[in-house]
Amino acid sequence: MRNNPILVLAAVLLSSVSLPITLTGASVALVEIASDLQADLAPVQWVVTGYNATFASFMPASGSLADLIGRRRIYTSGLIIFVVSGLLSTVATDIVLLDVVRALAGVGGAAAAASGSALLAASFQGPARARVFGLFGTALGIGLAFGPTIAGVLVNAFGWRAVFGVPSVACLLVLAVVRLLPESRDPRSRRVDWAGTVSFTAGLLLLIFGFVEGPALGWASPAVLGTFVAFRPPGRAWSSGTSTVAHSSRAAAGDSAAGGRPEHPPQAGPVRCPAAAGAGANAPSRQVAANVRAHPGRMSPSPPRVVEPCRDRQR
Repeated sequence: MRNNPILVLAAVLLSSVSLPITLTGASVALVEIASDLQADLAPVQWVVTGYNATFASFMPASGSLADLIGRRRIYTSGLIIFVVSGLLSTVATDIVLLDVVRALAGVGGAAAAASGSALLAASFQGPARARVFGLFGTALGIGLAFGPTIAGVLVNAFGWRAVFGVPSVACLLVLAVVRLLPESRDPRSRRVDWAGTVSFTAGLLLLIFGFVEGPALGWASPAVLGTFVAFRPPGRAWSSGTSTVAHSSRAAAGDSAAGGRPEHPPQAGPVRCPAAAGAGANAPSRQVAANVRAHPGRMSPSPPRVVEPCRDRQR
């Protein structure tokens, strides 16, 4: 299909303004939602936190999936999920149902936002790409900044259900023209890390559950304590007196010049902290300065090392 960059830009910008309105705007409607559905504070908070958690969790997976099976396809699927969830929110009569469909709306919003930015990147090149991504960020910012104001107007005029209905109608307009958007994929894309996505989402929801339900259930209740224990990340980052720093970057200039292999392979390993406080505070900066002087052509210093706990020197 022939690429129409202006149509792609208009569709993505309209959806990008609509998606965050239901996030910041929902906060304004929480009092009316609690009164209408006769719900307590804790379950009402999930109207906002559930959407926010799933939106953040599924963003990386949605981008990978869009590159793998098609950006327009994922963009369309995300909009459909968002629209259906928003329309169900307008007719919800139970707080549990509202929380569930709001979490589903976050999944759809993540898919639409991630694949929408990919559509822009595939439709524009060079300086034009920089300009449209500036507009893309501005659209998201407008939705976040003016969401409470727009929601306040909608709540006063039509009730809290309009906060979810109006953005859904706006995305329906985008769905009407989505078939005219070009399809694109990334042939270098890899499989989606579903295990990582599910585990990250579950861990984030457990953490949010502990903070949201803690005041109501009690911070010492088994349910709240169990969520914090289950959220504990594995690995040596939790071992006593140590900290682990994950390093995934590499010196692009030096590595590419050496055919993909670093000319000076970085060394990583445990480093004992000096006993003197002044020396310990200045050790990282001295290490970075030494690396820069030794390899001035490299843009990335050696990776951070695992710092073992200081031990008092024997006198």
